[in-house]
Amino acid sequence: MKKLLYLFVVTSIFLSSCSKNCPIPEAQEEWLFVHTAASAKILNTTTIVMPLVDDIFAFTDRPYRKSYHMTGQHYAELWIHQGENCFQDDPPNAVLTWVDGGESKEIEVVITHAVLDSTSITYTIWDDSGIIIEDIVHPSLFVDGANSSVEIGDTYAGGIVFKMPTITWSGSNWIFGKGLIAAPADLDYINWEDAIQRCNDYTVGTYSDWFLPSKDELNKMYLNIGPGVGGNIGGFYGYYWSSNKYEFNDAWVQDFATSAQVTWPKLNPAGVRAVRAF
Repeated sequence: MKKLLYLFVVTSIFLSSCSKNCPIPEAQEEWLFVHTAASAKILNTTTIVMPLVDDIFAFTDRPYRKSYHMTGQHYAELWIHQGENCFQDDPPNAVLTWVDGGESKEIEVVITHAVLDSTSITYTIWDDSGIIIEDIVHPSLFVDGANSSVEIGDTYAGGIVFKMPTITWSGSNWIFGKGLIAAPADLDYINWEDAIQRCNDYTVGTYSDWFLPSKDELNKMYLNIGPGVGGNIGGFYGYYWSSNKYEFNDAWVQDFATSAQVTWPKLNPAGVRAVRAF
């Protein structure tokens, strides 16, 4: 409880940097990312290694008040995302805090890169204040997103984002929904069973966790990046297979010309667009 209270106190201080006389800027959705651990290693003046025990907590300040828990992979990929205000082109500022002999310490750094392995994240930093090379305890890293979070329609992590992660309260606990990315192009025009296999075998760069979308996911794709949004970012055309069976010989497809979802014989060809979660 003390650690949680300390985290929110520090976060409040971190966000409260302007007096009532400051000019009111145009509203923007800006994210703050929080990575906490029991310990960390400062290997040298440019490298910090922090264990990844839980998901990264991400949230926005007023007036948006959004929040969700993102996976370590999603978080680390922010440093390879290409686009306006991305971390790759505009490395984020961050505050690293830790406890030393009962005393709280902090240092401001710029994070130029972040790499995830199975148990930790290695940060490459730029710092001119003389960071001390040592093992530290109870570290918290507060990363200023400065409007750098990915959005629907962005090219990111192997494809095109068409659904953002969500967080909802069910009445007894929080439910976290993953975001979804569509492959950058159609795979083929094939039958249903081949469509499932082609998606499972699909690879873009280092991303190999693709699958055939459900009919609800297809409709979300149509509405957010297909013709349903007016821009057809992904260049979709015709009928596309979903992973939902209808009967033994049929499965559901979606027509990206009319938005209609209809049943289609599994042996007939249709379009295929793989998706992956983030």
